[in-house]
Amino acid sequence: MIYSRQTEGKIFADSKTKTEIAKELNITPVLHKIQEYIRKCLQHTKGSSGNTLPGILKRYRPIGRRNNGRPLKRLLDV
Repeated sequence: MIYSRQTEGKIFADSKTKTEIAKELNITPVLHKIQEYIRKCLQHTKGSSGNTLPGILKRYRPIGRRNNGRPLKRLLDV
């Protein structure tokens, strides 16, 4: 945000929020980009048949449970 403030010509004391500066500079938030990527990926795999690797991985549900507690660090702990 420091770079964005300098790009707009504002200083920290101008009391503008990050969202206001981002809207004025037309900066898309990273979270929106990630959500768009996930949505496109899901749409792509939705159209594939069930026998392809993405289709199998999409339907995969693990069986069983994980162990409770901290992972073991040494072979002797087993």
